[in-house]
Amino acid sequence: GPEMTMDPGSSGMGWRDALGVALLLQLAWLLLTDARRRATLPPITALGLLAYSLTAAAAAAGLLPRASAASLAASAGLPPLLSALFLYRTLAGLGAHLWLLLLTGEELERALGSSAFARAAAGTTAIAAGLAVFTLPPAQRAHATLLAPASLFALLYFWSQSGRVGRTVTVLRRPFPTRHVPWAFLSAIVLLDGAPAALCPLLGIAATTIYQAAVGPPVVHPPPPHPPPAAMSPRTSRGTA
Repeated sequence: GPEMTMDPGSSGMGWRDALGVALLLQLAWLLLTDARRRATLPPITALGLLAYSLTAAAAAAGLLPRASAASLAASAGLPPLLSALFLYRTLAGLGAHLWLLLLTGEELERALGSSAFARAAAGTTAIAAGLAVFTLPPAQRAHATLLAPASLFALLYFWSQSGRVGRTVTVLRRPFPTRHVPWAFLSAIVLLDGAPAALCPLLGIAATTIYQAAVGPPVVHPPPPHPPPAAMSPRTSRGTA
């Protein structure tokens, strides 16, 4: 039913949930049918995909408290805050999060190493939650009841800052600067949901900025070199002559 979305308090199945179902089915199909992709999925990225998926299932089953502005109060306790950190109001939000986590998480975790990637993900998420709990006035907490976009944008911003200068991604067959990707997604959110919806993404970007100021810029390890081609044996050489 319509309650089978990420926030137990949401209702209605609109185009966003239809889009979310399509994104989730496509992701499930990819991971179920591509054995090589599944076998080489980095462990922390895989754990993140599993955590968001299980939290969504628990929310749909009514096993998690509904996230609200009170969830961000320092006295609310851990379960409401965890709900706020992992839940989305729509399936589209969850589907987009999982896809972006897969695409950017795979690249970042391989470049940074699993330990550094785990520290960055946990650190930026904790900073974003701390900013929401301890710096937002009560009137603004209504716009940050679900903090999953904050952790996503922390990851996106970290990813956009971790590559070489001038790196691009292909969007509609055209190169697009990686450093602009978080801001493009943020602009789309504002256009779709209004300026207040930008609060959580901005918390994530601020969290990554604080994290990098504290621990330094990300150290990206170069990919291992390709092995040299095997030399042809004399027998093979005579056979191809």
